[in-house]
Amino acid sequence: MEWSSKNEYNPMNSMKGLTFFEHYKKILAWMDGQGELPAPIEASLDPTSACNNHCYYCSSNRYLEDKYSKRWGRDYFEELFVHLSTWGVKAYCWGGREATLNARLAEATRMAHRCGLEGAIVTNGVYLPDDLLDALLLCKWIGVSVDTTDPPHQGTHAGFVSF
Repeated sequence: MEWSSKNEYNPMNSMKGLTFFEHYKKILAWMDGQGELPAPIEASLDPTSACNNHCYYCSSNRYLEDKYSKRWGRDYFEELFVHLSTWGVKAYCWGGREATLNARLAEATRMAHRCGLEGAIVTNGVYLPDDLLDALLLCKWIGVSVDTTDPPHQGTHAGFVSF
């Protein structure tokens, strides 16, 4: 599905860069001293550094521990989304280690939607209570990472559901 001709400009296909041609031209003009630097099209947001899987092969485990976990609060989310939408950012993607562990993620997703931002998330899919899942259905796509080191499943990367 990700590489089908019907969906060649989806978020996981490198061809999607072609859809940003006009944006790239603005960046090049700014680099030549002409015009303003445009806002990013998408913001990658990591609302927590915690993870609920503790996979032994995860590179983040080497430098991030749950005891150092940051979790963004309501005021920060509100300031962030107002700023991003005012600046001209079009979309955001929840990521980091496991964004669903931020207790305010459902509220923040709804807040971003009200600000006119298109959303997405990459998650391990382990923690999806009903309220959070309802909010995440506002997202354009949900990526569920099913990476594995188990040989029978190698090559399985991620499943993406578009809404």
